[in-house]
Amino acid sequence: MSCCLSCVGEGGLTLPRESANTWLPEGQNFYWADGPPRRASILPLRLGTLLLFHYLHLPCTLFPTWPFILFGVLEPLTMVAGALAPIIDTNNFIAGQTSLASPPTLPHHPSVLALNYQLANIYGLVGMLGVGLIYGTSEIHVLRNAVVALSIADLGHLYATYAAMGPDTFFDVASWSLVSWGNIGFTAFLFVNRIAYLLGLFGSKTSKSKKRN
Repeated sequence: MSCCLSCVGEGGLTLPRESANTWLPEGQNFYWADGPPRRASILPLRLGTLLLFHYLHLPCTLFPTWPFILFGVLEPLTMVAGALAPIIDTNNFIAGQTSLASPPTLPHHPSVLALNYQLANIYGLVGMLGVGLIYGTSEIHVLRNAVVALSIADLGHLYATYAAMGPDTFFDVASWSLVSWGNIGFTAFLFVNRIAYLLGLFGSKTSKSKKRN
């Protein structure tokens, strides 16, 4: 649901459903996009955030601040890099999947190239799905289910890298390539933060709204 704020009727305002914890001056009507008009509370005005969303076109998200920065900004950028690297720098991307001490022979087998380009497509797909969910859903359970799925995929990503590299290279941090740091280091970092979010360690917008109500 959009975070847009607009005037309707006589002195009324249209608010997104997520803004249940925002109050308007006494006597002014506010309207949920999917419900009837209601009287505003006598509690103090807390409209600044909504105005920022409206006038600065800031994104709306159900994530707390840090998970939003990590999963809604940084991770999509890495997905863009993951989608472009196999296409722009094919040889180094393929070689970087394992130890740089034993790069694959050239030219690459057509099957290797096919897997490389398919991986680029998957990175792009995951990035687009993530952005669509994070910025598009107003259902907290949808967002949490997506985080659970991505957490499982993180473990699969780590295991696939481990199986390909072998334990000696996998745990030899000094031998990691830039691609390995992404496959292992950043993926593990994302996994830890996803679990922390699911456990509620970063707080919850939903729980804050309930407390204020």
